[in-house]
Amino acid sequence: MNINSGSGGSPLTVFQNIRSGMREMSYLASGSVVRSSPVEPYRPSFFVQEVSDDLLKRSLRDTAMEWKGVAEEASRRAGVQLERRRLCELSSIASMVSREIDWGLSSSLDPTRIFACYDEESNLQSIATVKNVKDDLHVECLVTHPNNISSSSAGVKGSGTALMHHLFRKALDENKKSITLLTLYQSESFYSRLGFEGTNARNMMITSEKIQSLLETRRCFSPKPAYPFAISPNTVTLV
Repeated sequence: MNINSGSGGSPLTVFQNIRSGMREMSYLASGSVVRSSPVEPYRPSFFVQEVSDDLLKRSLRDTAMEWKGVAEEASRRAGVQLERRRLCELSSIASMVSREIDWGLSSSLDPTRIFACYDEESNLQSIATVKNVKDDLHVECLVTHPNNISSSSAGVKGSGTALMHHLFRKALDENKKSITLLTLYQSESFYSRLGFEGTNARNMMITSEKIQSLLETRRCFSPKPAYPFAISPNTVTLV
């Protein structure tokens, strides 16, 4: 099963990631879709990786620019004003993500860390750029595939939450005091639902103590076991 860049993006593989010793974890999304059977509600799962391979970074950079174009086109077709605004905002964030990755590739001094979130079908759904700022993790940008916030039936909900949950655990593992970010207006409610609180203007923060409490009490944040991988020369296949 190839790693793909969401809906209609260029093919990606994570063979380089596995070879370079990257960690990956899979998560249950916070949103659930009720099926007709009496079994527990279905929650799509995701796996998240911190990217260190330059080849994959370039692919993520190019994918972010593809998402920018998709968001711009979708915003022109959107009939609802709120959806149009969200897509315009996503277009701007995708452009910033692409630039952040590009800066990191061109300078060995750039401390930007890159995280990628994939769905069960191995499609890329979200990208985040993060920096270590003293004792904190600072989220520079988080962008999701435009289909995930539009009315498109191809959208996959929950990848942004799964990616942030990975950063929650990362902050605890690295003994960070908090996660901080600067949010745009349309994204403020998303981060508030995750437990972030405003400090001033659009600055938001969640402390490690609050993260620990949330991870202990919210069942939806429980990590699933990582997928087993069978590695072939050009692809990573789920078995």
